[in-house]
Amino acid sequence: MKIEDLQEKFKNCTSVKISADAGDLPFIHVKNKSASAQICIQGAHVMHYQPEGEKKDILWMCCNSYFEKGKPIRGGIPVCWPWFGPNMDAENLPAHGFARLMFWTLDSIQEPDENCTILHLSLNDNDFSRKLWNYSFHLEIEIQIGKTLAVQLISKNTGDKSFLITEALHSYFNIGNIANVAVKGLESALYLNKVEGANSMIKQKGAITFNAEFDSVFSQCKQPIHIVDTFFNRTITVEKKNSNSTIVWNPWIAKSKRMPDFTPDSYLTMVCVETANVLSDAIKIEPGKEQSMGMIIHL
Repeated sequence: MKIEDLQEKFKNCTSVKISADAGDLPFIHVKNKSASAQICIQGAHVMHYQPEGEKKDILWMCCNSYFEKGKPIRGGIPVCWPWFGPNMDAENLPAHGFARLMFWTLDSIQEPDENCTILHLSLNDNDFSRKLWNYSFHLEIEIQIGKTLAVQLISKNTGDKSFLITEALHSYFNIGNIANVAVKGLESALYLNKVEGANSMIKQKGAITFNAEFDSVFSQCKQPIHIVDTFFNRTITVEKKNSNSTIVWNPWIAKSKRMPDFTPDSYLTMVCVETANVLSDAIKIEPGKEQSMGMIIHL
């Protein structure tokens, strides 16, 4: 749907503005009494969320991010689906799946009161997706912007054969300095250390702090995660729903320099704490069935 058609369709929504911004991509700007947010319709990608009265954005965006059709956006909350990381069957397929590369449909906007705005977007299989992953599906995302940010991803199998997915809401969080951050809530959890090859499960000891590249998948953990940031003097909490995996990532110095859509010092002001179902927590969805996964972010 063209920008003009979206603007006409949702012209009576008082908390929403739709426009073509960076790279002529379509963006949804939300401003209500409780918070402001920005969502790119390519990828149904939440890029900005800031509660009213909070001086700093909760989410982190890279100034070097691509804003081009068919390229992933670096930062915010990318939707990784129907696989997380590299595709295990074909290395030439796009990392983290194709949902973040496609234009979604903005189905509805609800404004239950002046403090809350709810967006519903959807994605269906098409010629592009079936060349990469030959299954019929209907994917929905609900994004609720208010005193908290709630994101729910719903995967439906609309075909006649079952499929297996891995998925993640790949959240980048804005921090003051990585040296002043501790991730709590995963004490004693088992994880795979991807930096060192992920050969065996390791037991976490205490809070996670950072002094080198960190890229680990924590399995069978449903509990809330807390990002304690003493530089910004705040704690960001991530509550999870139907998510058994948590990924924690910071690329550190060398990897930041190797990634073209990062800057050399990007690692200092971001940390990823991702709500996911990956590796042994992969989800099988039978024909006609659906599965949901979500998170709630708040201070």
